[in-house]
Amino acid sequence: MDIALGPEDGVAAIEVVLARLPQARVLVLTMFHDPETVRQCLLAGATGFVVKGANSSDLIDAIRAVNRGEHYIHSSIAGPVIEDSLRWLRDGASLSRREHEVMSLLGGGRTPARIGEMLGISVHTVRRHLASATVKVGVQGSEGLASYAREHGFARAVEPVRVAQGRA
Repeated sequence: MDIALGPEDGVAAIEVVLARLPQARVLVLTMFHDPETVRQCLLAGATGFVVKGANSSDLIDAIRAVNRGEHYIHSSIAGPVIEDSLRWLRDGASLSRREHEVMSLLGGGRTPARIGEMLGISVHTVRRHLASATVKVGVQGSEGLASYAREHGFARAVEPVRVAQGRA
C-alpha cells in the first residue's frame, strides 16, 4: 500500500488493515524515504518498505520476503534507517525504565499531574524523572521532551506499573 492517501493518514490505515485482518502482511510502496516515516510504518505493523522508483526485481524480492514472513527494507533507505535506529537505541538506552515510562506518557499527551496519578507517584517525582530524561536525550523542557518522544517512537501506549505511594 502507499501511505500517501490524500487527506487520510496512511500509517493509521496500516493499523486499521491489521486490526481487521491480523494475518495480513503490509508492504509499503511510497515516495517517502525518511527514517521517521519508515519507523512509523513499522511500528504500525508494516512488514516491508520499498521506495517508488525501485527496480522491479527489488519489488519482487520485497513481496517474496514479506510473503515468507520476513521484514524487508529497500537498500536505498536501509543505511539511514539503521543509523537512526542506533541513535534512538543509544538515546533510549541511557534512560531508566521509569524515565522511559514517564517520557512515553508525556509524549502521549499526558500532563505531569496525570502521569503521577497513573503511576502512583507525586508530580514532583514525575518532574524529577522528566528533568533527568531531558538531560540524557539533550533537549530542553517538557515541550522538547514530548516532541522528542513523539519523533523517536517513545510516545505510544504503555501499560504503567503502579507502585506504592512515595516510591519512584
